[in-house]
Amino acid sequence: MATNKESLIDNLKEKIRNCTDCINNSPKSMFNIVRENTYYSPHKIGYWSDAFPNYDAKLMIVGQDWGTLIYLDKFIKDNGNKIPNPYREKGNPTWENLINFLEEAWFKPFGEYFENIYLTNAVLCLRNWSQMTGSIPMQYFKNCFPFLKEQIDIVKPKIIATLGATVFQVLARNYNIKLRHKTFRDIVANYKKDALITEEGFYIYPLYHTGGLGLRNRKMAKLHVEPVEDFKRLKELFDTV
Repeated sequence: MATNKESLIDNLKEKIRNCTDCINNSPKSMFNIVRENTYYSPHKIGYWSDAFPNYDAKLMIVGQDWGTLIYLDKFIKDNGNKIPNPYREKGNPTWENLINFLEEAWFKPFGEYFENIYLTNAVLCLRNWSQMTGSIPMQYFKNCFPFLKEQIDIVKPKIIATLGATVFQVLARNYNIKLRHKTFRDIVANYKKDALITEEGFYIYPLYHTGGLGLRNRKMAKLHVEPVEDFKRLKELFDTV
């Protein structure tokens, strides 16, 4: 029997399935992961939230998007037509690095997923073009934010960790966070001073994206500590709230 939160997530999935806001409105139209083919996400919002079904999680990690349809099709074919599980996935630097950093920061694995963590994205469709990386129009984030907010309202995390500057800006803007620092580099370096807590009572914790480009940007920002140190500070916050 489904719990109340599972039912709410199921209802949200139906809303996403029927959304057409980003479909065919540009040459780089989006492919709705749960509307077009539920094979990619047979249970919930997306294939990573399927693998991390923690609806009472203290920590929500929000990435940018699910990636590209071409990549996902190739991944499934190369892995015997099995749906991806990020805890075991190889070949995707973003998620390999994310899992490694979480493990090195002593977040507690529980079977095939992490205890007390829920994973989702700010854009809940696949990109329907060939590049694995690339900018997404801000309008797509605006279109999808109500779906992200509904997940936040259902799960009620104590901390939301954002992967990359764009996702952080989306959350900060929509939750009226007043920033003391102008650059993302300084926001990450001085997160304790910024008191990034919303009126709703949860913390927004900025992380550089864990993909190759994000880690290169972090290196160029000269933060003088390894990326895993950001996750260790996140774990310290996690242990105190």
